[in-house]
Amino acid sequence: MVVGSNPTGPRVHSGHIGNTLAVKGLRASGKMPSNNDLERWSPLILARISGILGLIGIAFGAFDIGHIRGALIVAGNPTLTVQNILAHQTLFRLGFTGHLLELICNAFAEIIGFYLFWRVNLIVAAIALFCGFLGIAIESLDMLNSYVPLKLAAEAGAMGAFSPSSCKPCRTSPSSYRIRGF
Repeated sequence: MVVGSNPTGPRVHSGHIGNTLAVKGLRASGKMPSNNDLERWSPLILARISGILGLIGIAFGAFDIGHIRGALIVAGNPTLTVQNILAHQTLFRLGFTGHLLELICNAFAEIIGFYLFWRVNLIVAAIALFCGFLGIAIESLDMLNSYVPLKLAAEAGAMGAFSPSSCKPCRTSPSSYRIRGF
């Protein structure tokens, strides 16, 4: 509290901006949103929503990477991997869809994180948002690499463009790249 001097005696100023006449005038004119509009979602609720989205994303990602790919992809054996993918196309597509849902949850969590932290430091919050969306974009492009084995296996016409002699240098399939992390 700041104590100021006034001809009628000491005046106590609480420092609360919401009580000044200028802010009240802006609110009355409709140019400044009210506290109810600004605080519609409390930071606690937004943090909980972000945490729930993170847990949902972890569950979808673990389902795809841990269960689906672990069951269908055989390391070092591209032929058996393609046979597994062909035999369980629906399961493979379900895992791919789950991974896409994980990316969507991550995008919403990044937006909520930016909204929570932009008042603290706008530059750091913007950098974190940019890096988060860059990571989401890179992961979504990498998901195309994991979808290639299904497309090659399901569309036999695409493999007909390659002769057996041209396939000899390519001893590994895109699924084995996925296992190695390339």
